[in-house]
Amino acid sequence: MAPPPLPLFRNAINLKELSLPSEGAIHLNHFAFPNLTILELSVTPEVEVFRASQLLDFLEASPMLQLVHIDIIADILLEGAPQERVIPLPNVVAFTLIVDDGGPGYEIAVHISCPSVTHFADNVIPREIFPAFPS
Repeated sequence: MAPPPLPLFRNAINLKELSLPSEGAIHLNHFAFPNLTILELSVTPEVEVFRASQLLDFLEASPMLQLVHIDIIADILLEGAPQERVIPLPNVVAFTLIVDDGGPGYEIAVHISCPSVTHFADNVIPREIFPAFPS
């Protein structure tokens, strides 16, 4: 049996909300939802390694996002995310990032720009990364 063509759900271009709890391997690069406005991503310790570059690629391919909740309780691989890369998310007004280890969470956040954020929650990230957020 041949694997399905990528991206999966390619005709779901008008999908607005995606809730993706993962207890196994996660391949965000298998999805493309350009009109997505709400993302809830949960990655559990059962995932061997979560690749930060896949998350950044997915966020970059979802420019209409407004609400983002990311909860990563797994080992994070930072390889493949160039330090100078910044993903602008101009429409995001609420951003939550929860990670198991402060280091990787911070390393993910420095690649994300949310100039319109009005609600921000995290467990590791200094507020100066999101300068538009009121102190």
